Amino acid sequence: MGKVISLVNPKGGSGKSTLTLCLAEVFEKSMIVDFDPQACLWSWYQERTLNNRDQDDHFMEVEFYGLEELSIERLDALSQLNDFVFIDCPGESEAGEKTRTALVYSDLVIIPVHGSDFDITSLLNHLAPLLEDAAASNIKGGKIMFLPVFVNPLARIDRVVSRFEGLGIEVMQGAFKTRQVLKVFPEQGRTLSEFIESGKLARDRIQAREAMSNVLQIAQQVMIHSRRQ
Repeated sequence: MGKVISLVNPKGGSGKSTLTLCLAEVFEKSMIVDFDPQACLWSWYQERTLNNRDQDDHFMEVEFYGLEELSIERLDALSQLNDFVFIDCPGESEAGEKTRTALVYSDLVIIPVHGSDFDITSLLNHLAPLLEDAAASNIKGGKIMFLPVFVNPLARIDRVVSRFEGLGIEVMQGAFKTRQVLKVFPEQGRTLSEFIESGKLARDRIQAREAMSNVLQIAQQVMIHSRRQ
C-alpha cells in the first residue's frame, strides 16, 4: 500500500504545486492528484505530453479532480497502484470538503509556509479548523507538519525551524529554498532533473542542482514521517 501525501495551504503562492512536482519526480512510482481548479499540474502534464517528454516516464502520471469530487475509494485504489500519491490541494476559495477528503486519508500532510509571522498567523487562522478536524478524523493516524518554503539559500535551517516553535505542529527539518530556477524549470513540461541536463546556462544548472539537493532532503523527511504511526 502506497503512502498518500497531501500538500495544503489555502494561500496562493506557497509553492505547493512546484513542491508536489519535485517530490513526485524523486520517488520511483508516484502519482500526482491535481485537486486545484487552477489545474497547474494538469496543464504541465498536458504540455509534457505535447512535447513528447512522457516517452520514458517511469513514474509520472497526473489525474485532475479540480471540478469534481475525489472519493476515498479512488484514493485507496491509487495508493494500491503507486508507492506515493501526492495531492496538490486547492486554495482557500475551493477548500473545505475537498481538502478534508485528502486530509482524512493522508499518511502525511505537508503545509508549505513562509517563515514570516504574518504568513504563519494567517495560515493558522484560516487552516486551524480543517487541521483540527483532520487530526480527529484521519483514518491512518497521519502526521501534520510545517515545511518552511522560499527560505533564503544562505539561511541556517535550525534558525528557520525555531520560528515555528510553540505552534503545536511539528516542523520538517529541511526547507524549500528560494531558487529562481524553480519558476522556470517546468516550462514545456520539464522536470527539475531534465532542466539540469538541458539548461543552457551553467549558473542555471548549478542552481537547479542546489534545488534538487533541497528536494532530496525534503524527500528523506517524507520517507521518515509518512511511516505508519
